[in-house]
Amino acid sequence: MAGKVSVVNEPAFKDPYTRFWYPPAKAREEIQRRGWRTVIAHQTRNVPHTGHEHLMKNAAYLGDIEPAHGILVNAIIGAKRLGDFVDEAILEGHEAVNKYGYISPKRHIVTMTLWDMRYGNPLESLLHGIIRQNIGCTHHMFGRDHAAVGDYYDPYATQILWEKGIPSFGLSAPPYDLDKGLKIRPVNIKEFWYCPKCGEIAYSDTCAHTDVAQRFSGSFIRGLIAEGIEPPPIIFRPEVYRVIVKWWRVYGYPFVNKKYLELKERELEVDVPKMEIPIKG
Repeated sequence: MAGKVSVVNEPAFKDPYTRFWYPPAKAREEIQRRGWRTVIAHQTRNVPHTGHEHLMKNAAYLGDIEPAHGILVNAIIGAKRLGDFVDEAILEGHEAVNKYGYISPKRHIVTMTLWDMRYGNPLESLLHGIIRQNIGCTHHMFGRDHAAVGDYYDPYATQILWEKGIPSFGLSAPPYDLDKGLKIRPVNIKEFWYCPKCGEIAYSDTCAHTDVAQRFSGSFIRGLIAEGIEPPPIIFRPEVYRVIVKWWRVYGYPFVNKKYLELKERELEVDVPKMEIPIKG
């Protein structure tokens, strides 16, 4: 399919989605308004723990960006695995990161894309690259287990694709190094953990205490929250936890379940009155 595309009925969202909706043209206009020449995308389907925060901060200063003018969080809004956080908490949780100054709001913006996760790891990352290039990003950060599910994929399969290609997938070179390929460039990040000996967040193998490294675990954090326990600030900002509790009170549960998915099918968008077309004869 090619040629000019016209949106007849642009979606109208209910709160809090409205303020995070930046379709491609609007996103590019906002980037231009802010004067950002280099913009790094952060794909997310989760509320942020401090590991995500360090991922964003450090990715913006790695590679050839020196540094990125802006970090554009693009949250996936749509059907996810049962047990993931609800969409409202994901968006407002990331918003809390800049709202409370953990990342300067001058360099950080939270947006959303309507997309049902495919958990396709390297191949899905190509679609993510297309989406973020269209909304004006120059770089895309890829962490461990990007768009993965369980241990089905190599944890760095997506990074391998963007570093040198995967010939068995028909890609003999990175997506940006192929004829008519993408322009967006990758920033591949390994892993952050908390080092109790250093008393700080450490990156990959930058400290020698890998034997006591305490890795960030989304499952562990969700387990704490499910028991009504607030995670310690070293791994989870209290303001983000308060966002989760806020939506927990609204729905009576903090995580995606079948009832929530059915509700979002009906109530994500504002109902637009149907146009009645008179039929002659």
